[in-house]
Amino acid sequence: MQSKLELTPRGQACLLLINLTAGAAWLTGDINAQLATGMLGSVFFLDWVYKKLRKPRIDLVVKPRRTHAGRVFLDSIEVRNRSTLYGVHHITLSEPRLNTLAGGAYIEEIPAGGAWIPRISARSRRRNRIRKRSFELSSSYPFSMFRWHGTIDVATDLVSEPARVQLDRELLESMGRGFQAQETGQRDMGNEFFCLREYQEGEDARHLHAARSASLGVLVTRRFRGDRDPEVAIILDLRRKPGTLVPMSSRTLEQYLGITASIVDRLSQTASSIHIFTLDGANRHWLIESPSEAREFLIYLAETGSVPYFAFDPLDLPELAKSDSQLWIPAGGYRPSAEERPSSKVLILEDMRA
Repeated sequence: MQSKLELTPRGQACLLLINLTAGAAWLTGDINAQLATGMLGSVFFLDWVYKKLRKPRIDLVVKPRRTHAGRVFLDSIEVRNRSTLYGVHHITLSEPRLNTLAGGAYIEEIPAGGAWIPRISARSRRRNRIRKRSFELSSSYPFSMFRWHGTIDVATDLVSEPARVQLDRELLESMGRGFQAQETGQRDMGNEFFCLREYQEGEDARHLHAARSASLGVLVTRRFRGDRDPEVAIILDLRRKPGTLVPMSSRTLEQYLGITASIVDRLSQTASSIHIFTLDGANRHWLIESPSEAREFLIYLAETGSVPYFAFDPLDLPELAKSDSQLWIPAGGYRPSAEERPSSKVLILEDMRA
């Protein structure tokens, strides 16, 4: 923790008065001026000595958190007093990067070896992933002549996913049976047994395999495949227009990433398999069949950005041909040419929004 002492406005005024009264006492020899100098100087000096001898020893414990860009949330932060000899008083805690008008916390007292857990209002204004959060602490106790100010960096994981948007009804209908299963509440996973795997939180508990779960000591669920298993293919194109080295505006990118995240939210609640192909140079194929896989992809959306244009051949991703239809999201700003589309069944999100 880095800390320093600085004069407060009260301390600056007191120091000015000390100089004035000391000057008057030296010029006139008046006892009242000498007494005033001694009283002011003693308070000023005692405040400085107190803060030097009782420098706060504070640690912060911050848990990992996920949120949406622009959303206000309450964060519980544990403030620990590491000193076993004395307490700390009148601590102000804030986080400038995520601060809101109602943000910050005021802690009146933490006893020696004790802790306090204030709830702080915060907001992540941008989509990102933060692995280190910086907090500012200050205290003017006891006489407010000096202010102790410190900065604490805490290793944690704050994922700010893209801000969600309301999906158009036309888009929902165009995505086919994956959305229809969500709208009707159906959770049909197919009619052919495929495999057993570990149960993921949020999945349908009706497909748990009781005997296998009991023998292994963990919850095991059955996976089915068949003609009734709805699959959705999404192509997230992060390429910028040819010749564009630096993106001019991120508004379009953020809006398209928000649409992608909203689609994943909707489809991951059903039994659908979501196939997502990201054109970012690595051209990764994401298969989302559980809430944990959806969370992993949302972390990718929190960290990704647009990339320079590069040529794309749909033959490089043969999995695309297996889907009934594809939704192409031109998030980077480049509109795919006819040669780059895997089939005539491609829906360009830009056309649907026009």
